[in-house]
Amino acid sequence: MGKKNKKEKKRGLDEGTNLGAEQLPKRVKLDGKGYSSSRIAAAPASGNGGGAASASTRSGGGAAASTSCVTGTSAGTSAAAAAIILSHPAVELARESALAKIRAVAKRKGVSNSAFEKWHFTWLLGAGLEARAAGDAEMDGLDPVLPVQKKFGLDLAERIDSVLVQEGGVDERQARAIRVLAAKAAQKLKTEIKRLSKSIPAESVATPTITVAEIELPTHRQVGLAFEGGAATTMLKLNKTHYDKLMQRYELKTESTQKGKDLAALSRFHKALFNVVQRYKTICGGGFQCALPPLVWSTLREELNFEVEGFASPLNCTLPTFCSAFKDTDAVFGSVGSVFEWLEEDREGSFALNPPYVNDYYEELAKLLKQRLEAAEASNTALSFMVVVGANDAVRKSGWYTGLEKLPFCRKLLFMKIHEHGFIDGRQHMKKDALEKPLAVCDTGAFFLQSAEGAKKWPLTKERMAKIEQVWRGTAPSA
Repeated sequence: MGKKNKKEKKRGLDEGTNLGAEQLPKRVKLDGKGYSSSRIAAAPASGNGGGAASASTRSGGGAAASTSCVTGTSAGTSAAAAAIILSHPAVELARESALAKIRAVAKRKGVSNSAFEKWHFTWLLGAGLEARAAGDAEMDGLDPVLPVQKKFGLDLAERIDSVLVQEGGVDERQARAIRVLAAKAAQKLKTEIKRLSKSIPAESVATPTITVAEIELPTHRQVGLAFEGGAATTMLKLNKTHYDKLMQRYELKTESTQKGKDLAALSRFHKALFNVVQRYKTICGGGFQCALPPLVWSTLREELNFEVEGFASPLNCTLPTFCSAFKDTDAVFGSVGSVFEWLEEDREGSFALNPPYVNDYYEELAKLLKQRLEAAEASNTALSFMVVVGANDAVRKSGWYTGLEKLPFCRKLLFMKIHEHGFIDGRQHMKKDALEKPLAVCDTGAFFLQSAEGAKKWPLTKERMAKIEQVWRGTAPSA
């Protein structure tokens, strides 16, 4: 391999460039920041948007916000304009900063990253459930990353604290202190968002300038997204294959970029792309974003005809429609929102659910699945779920696990030890060989839950289950 191939080569994606093309213009000289200084200009949203939606109907796309939104004036500021401010890259970076400060305090108290993520996800779920139960008005102003902006119930506070006590090894006083700090950080974030709404230039609100460059590595290609906010520049990277995947999903759900030729639509896509990559970087959810290996997915889809994928993200999803934690950033890529909201309605079909390994998620999901299956049974509806969960010794003794196992709807339970199967790294969008090299995560239990009609439509025959198990076991790191 020559000297040129041993170094990163970057190619700017200039105006008029077909971003989906294999051949892209070369960038001869790189600047000192590690990304191309070429730029796609932020085209005005009033340009030919290729059928762009208005801001009131689609997050991350649409018309430029009104001046009242930029200045922070409350009178006349529409909900659509406010939504655009909340989806600005500068606000996403403010969210990361706020959560990072809480994470740093927890780390100083000896809380591991894994324990912190379980605490954070418990907090997100609990705050969302409480707000929905209280009514739509309580959802207003609830930030998707730092939701504790309103007084929440004592039960939720105790559950949040117990996660840090049990998983993080801190005492109750320290756990309470971290929670109080989190609530204060959420309030500070609201103040920071108001400040940003006044300082962000009007022309940058709907379509902030994102510098885009292709990075050619010796083994694969990446795309870099750089946002210059104030004195600092934030650079995000993802594999070119994921860039192409997300562009296709954006075009399917939102608007066409005419293969990268519509600059206005392209600017909106790059804003949405930056936001979604930054959001999942913010939560640092590598372990909680693990996915089934592609060969396992293709086998399961072939055998069970999955229609919707629960607990996914735009970065790791396989199906066109999926549920995810952050509808505000993910909807333009195919998310229908929280799986807990989605399961509040009766369903028919075959679905795959792979929740994060957090006890509150498991307990809430087990309740909803029981309700949906009982309703399907009563109405003779074909309903089928595959639910993949972490299944260490403690989990297998928990009430929700044994409860699912004892349900009359539990047709099969596949259990595999950690070394017997594989998963795909949650940061697959940044790693060249993540899809080819599954990793061991933990022991796994896969519940196959079906109504009577579901069992008839998707029978779990010995041959079918043997095929699924053989393929999955074949993905073990040592296989």
